[in-house]
Amino acid sequence: MGICDIVPGVSGGTMALILGIYENFIKAVSGFFSRDWKRHLGFLIPLGAGMMFAIVSLANAMNFLLERYSQETNFLFTGLLVGVLPLLMKNSHGRKSFRPVHLLLLFIMALLALFIGGAAQQDGGTAILELTAQNAWLFFIAGWIASMAMLLPGVSGAFVLLLFGVYQTATNALSVTNPNLPVILLVGSGVIVGFIISSKGIRYLFHHYPSYTYAGIIGLIIGAAFTIFPGFGNGSAAASTFAFAAGTATAYVLSLKQP
Repeated sequence: MGICDIVPGVSGGTMALILGIYENFIKAVSGFFSRDWKRHLGFLIPLGAGMMFAIVSLANAMNFLLERYSQETNFLFTGLLVGVLPLLMKNSHGRKSFRPVHLLLLFIMALLALFIGGAAQQDGGTAILELTAQNAWLFFIAGWIASMAMLLPGVSGAFVLLLFGVYQTATNALSVTNPNLPVILLVGSGVIVGFIISSKGIRYLFHHYPSYTYAGIIGLIIGAAFTIFPGFGNGSAAASTFAFAAGTATAYVLSLKQP
């Protein structure tokens, strides 16, 4: 999940779905900000430690892969998105429960994911190079909205940071040798606030409107897959095809192990 959250186009929530822990993840995050917070620590501490280790240690490596092997890397993540769709249809009982209104919601959410992704790709070259007193609020708001996206499969928190123009600054701040603590604290505090609000909202939707929630998530996944699909360009077609097949197979096989 940590790796996915630093890659523009792929959501940590999608990986949580692939691994079969998504609903437990939402319950734990939501429950942590309640009176029963202690009972969720056994789930959240190892999960959070793994995510933070991946984000801090692999941020530069993912930037390298996306820069040098962009096509192959995006084919891999496109495969992961496609491979999780059968699991979502199974969990949603879509063949029985989906009506025209569900399909309309699915279509709208797919368009939303396409819009967010397209805007991020268009504006991705813009980055705030340094934190100032005038733009500090922007880092907090970016972290807030990005955290809401991290909890939703198909919506990339990294894409949100790109939209706000703080992605490069935020990832560079995670340098092991020279961390930028003010940037980390501002974005991190925004992430925490976003988790508090959005986790409770998502849990409410799953409890009261499960079929609509799944329809929306499926739409977001489909839109995200179209957004990050790079097509065949300068990279190796064979390696890209293999990466797509590996991603699809990995997501599908993992989903088979879920009840």
